[in-house]
Amino acid sequence: MNIGDLKKEKAEKIKDDKYAKLWKEIGKDHKKQSSGNSSPAPQDSGEFITDPSIYENNYTTVLSKDVTGYYQTYFRMSNFSSGGVCAPAAATNLCYYWSLRDPAKYGKLKDSVNGWQGTFNALFNLMGTSTSNGTYNSKVAPAFRAFFKRQGTVCTAIYFEGTDSGANIKSLIDSDMPCQLMVHNHTIYGDHAVLALGYKDYQYKYKSFINIKLHSIYIRIADGWSNMPTRFVWGKCRGNWDYVMVMPGVNMLFFS
Repeated sequence: MNIGDLKKEKAEKIKDDKYAKLWKEIGKDHKKQSSGNSSPAPQDSGEFITDPSIYENNYTTVLSKDVTGYYQTYFRMSNFSSGGVCAPAAATNLCYYWSLRDPAKYGKLKDSVNGWQGTFNALFNLMGTSTSNGTYNSKVAPAFRAFFKRQGTVCTAIYFEGTDSGANIKSLIDSDMPCQLMVHNHTIYGDHAVLALGYKDYQYKYKSFINIKLHSIYIRIADGWSNMPTRFVWGKCRGNWDYVMVMPGVNMLFFS
């Protein structure tokens, strides 16, 4: 039981100073041994996460990293179309990111005739997206490969199921690569595709016969609902995640 609730329930019995002091000490011990967050879990809060620190307490270390040049304006889905277009919109944002990061190599990802709307249209068609039914996850990686090739460059794009509570996404960010993240059954986003751009990793030391670290990882995203990358999703939230790793300029023929 939560210590605060227990104290409230037993309030009449701890008015004696010595018992009050005992409850205080129990509270201290409880905090020392805590190995996770003690605020309401983000998946139950029903709110956008913009400051992960408000959900985490008593952690020993926090690691934070974002990909190079992540902070910029991104496209909303409504800039291109309506309906279930999150996958091609997130993919367009990934292409947009690389075009700004390395214009000499990837500026050509912007359609030469219709601009970023043209890029979106091409990805929409390559993914077989339906505004009423969305996009199958399995269609995303082949669409990236086909589009990069069509624009006169290459990439390796690979679809993975599961993210190990965000740890796999973190590994890509550490390699300075954004990726397309697909969340399923999320409290706020439902089934949705976003661009992953960074992370915050809160680490806890778990006291047992061996010293292990517990992680609470938040992934920074451009969600297609807002045009700034100021929101996060939590690695242990309700539902499950998949992702597509995209490596521009690399052609691994095995996956082509």
